[in-house]
Amino acid sequence: MRRTSRRRWLFRFLAIGIGLAVGLTCLEIFLNYSPPVALRIRGSRISLPTNSQTVITNDQIAGIDPEITQTRNALGFRGPDPPDDFPSHLTIVAVGGSTTECFYLSDDKTWPTQLAAELATEFPKLWVNNAGLDGHSTYGHLHLMQQYLTTLQPDVALFLVGLNDVGRSAPRTYDDLRRDSGFLKRAYLHCVDFSATLALIENYRRHRKATNLGIVHTNVDHEQLKLSAQDPQQVSDQQRSHILENHRAEHLEPYRQRLRDLIALARTHDIEPILVTQPALYGTGVDPETQVDLSQVRVGDVNGAVQWEILELYNDVTREVAGEQDVFLIDLAAQLPKNSAFYYDYHHFTNRGAEEVAKRVATELRTFLHDRFSPQHRPRTETAQ
Repeated sequence: MRRTSRRRWLFRFLAIGIGLAVGLTCLEIFLNYSPPVALRIRGSRISLPTNSQTVITNDQIAGIDPEITQTRNALGFRGPDPPDDFPSHLTIVAVGGSTTECFYLSDDKTWPTQLAAELATEFPKLWVNNAGLDGHSTYGHLHLMQQYLTTLQPDVALFLVGLNDVGRSAPRTYDDLRRDSGFLKRAYLHCVDFSATLALIENYRRHRKATNLGIVHTNVDHEQLKLSAQDPQQVSDQQRSHILENHRAEHLEPYRQRLRDLIALARTHDIEPILVTQPALYGTGVDPETQVDLSQVRVGDVNGAVQWEILELYNDVTREVAGEQDVFLIDLAAQLPKNSAFYYDYHHFTNRGAEEVAKRVATELRTFLHDRFSPQHRPRTETAQ
């Protein structure tokens, strides 16, 4: 009887195991050929969807299109495919996080696309792509450079940086792709590299973590801005000093080194790096649309004035590294007006905001590009594909 019982249980476990294996195999096949969402991170690799188009219906956020069309080219970037005669073009790739990707702006409304339109008359053979990835900090930018741009070798890489590096001395949830961790983590990431099921689970985990940390798009309309300013977050001088000192002691030097690494990697592959500082709605001054004192709005656990001081610590590092490394700098943080018409939350641009960013970046870039990349000044005649 005992043998019969054991055999019965053995067969049951075997049947369950076979059923699970068959089910997981079917799920893998389905997710590989018809994934419910486009996964942009597979374990330790950036894996961008290519030749695809997504249409998003918007009925909540003012200042952007009611129907948003987002198209990915053969590289997985936003913008036109690389031209066949790539080396004969002036080629620019914008790299950054969500404020570069402009996820909730239509293809023709993102600031890199509008930048191309601003420069097209002066540079007829111009190719501009948007390689921004929502949530990526300079950790993620280094991976993107290594996996994509060092092979593509555009003439210029525009880095809009700083926001996603605030408070970071380790990779954040969306760009934690390193393999220099423990054996179990490396083994897990290796499995995720090849499993669509695990990749979906891992991306969901990252999204939940990002949501809990507040690293997501929100909608801060004019009424919310007014309400926020009416109940400001009080921060004592002692609290402010402690917060700023913590960033100086823990996070600024690692950020400085990552910028240096980005610049060195770009230059090693004959790519001209350009740094762009990160603007934000909060800070000193009054919003012309709502008459709200932007220093008093609530931003997380602090007010707008303190949060701007924090972001400016990172912008200052960007400015310093640009000077130290002789890198062209566009100080967008100092130039873009603090106007709620330009933002649908504290950081992300509306259609008007992206247009304004494109105009200001183009104004800064024109002379530099003419001097550096006009036919008689082009630093190279061949480009690796």
